[in-house]
Amino acid sequence: MAITAVDPLVLMLEGQRIPYRGALLTLGRQQIDATKTQVARQAERVGYPLGVSALPSGTLEDEQFFSALGFDSTASLDASAYEQATHVHDLNSPDIPAELQDRFDVVLDRGTSEHVFHIPNLLAACRRMVKPGGRVIHYVPSTNHVDHGMYMFSPTLFTDYYTANGFSVPRLWLVAQGWQRARPRVQVFEYQPGCLEVISHGGFDARAYQIFCVAERPLGNATAATPQQRRYTEAWSGSNGNAANAQLGPLKRSLKRALGVVRGTVLGDSLWAAAVNPVKKRYYFRRALRQVISYQT
Repeated sequence: MAITAVDPLVLMLEGQRIPYRGALLTLGRQQIDATKTQVARQAERVGYPLGVSALPSGTLEDEQFFSALGFDSTASLDASAYEQATHVHDLNSPDIPAELQDRFDVVLDRGTSEHVFHIPNLLAACRRMVKPGGRVIHYVPSTNHVDHGMYMFSPTLFTDYYTANGFSVPRLWLVAQGWQRARPRVQVFEYQPGCLEVISHGGFDARAYQIFCVAERPLGNATAATPQQRRYTEAWSGSNGNAANAQLGPLKRSLKRALGVVRGTVLGDSLWAAAVNPVKKRYYFRRALRQVISYQT
């Protein structure tokens, strides 16, 4: 698990929304791959009040990096002691140690959950370890991360789980970057629940995407609910617009049928795939996602 060279800026943007303070727990001991220069440059770009004096010029340790972001203390949790984590605990377990209950101002999952088999237990642990009024931050792989971990995630997992348990989800982004670039161009997009359904079957480009999700625990006791996926709960209630096709006028329905006939031929399908599909993908992608920021390390 690592904080890569492109990660500090995204974390800083969240720290601008609500300043980091108090106790941080990271899932897994975080290796800091970003240099002091890279961190300072990203802080300058967004005007983040970084404690640069706390950062040495050489290799950064996790406590140094997170202290510069504003945290008073940093602890880590891992299933093994091989990286000297503060707490040794397997997140596949349905329970958490009593001393970790309601303890942390922020619980940060930077690329750990995809390596844990029992995702429901991991999410429940995050929900229970964060203080009332605190935040859980997931920064985890989505599309185009085959074999990196056991899972690639969809944003709906986090919105559906945390809202079912009384949390708010004030920030949910997709973070895209190219493959194997020394200084990758990073684009951050705002996600709204359900906005990606139209491109969910092959509509993305070749970049790697990650999810940056912030879930805030309410004051008081947290619930322990099992969510249903939002798209189906809305379908059951009749509120997801499945009747849209029935609302098409006769001319549009006729055109849709005619296009179906054309695409049913070998030549028509080849022409459609070469000329129309790329345009449709770009159109729907831009329509679905609003860019928050674009930057290079």
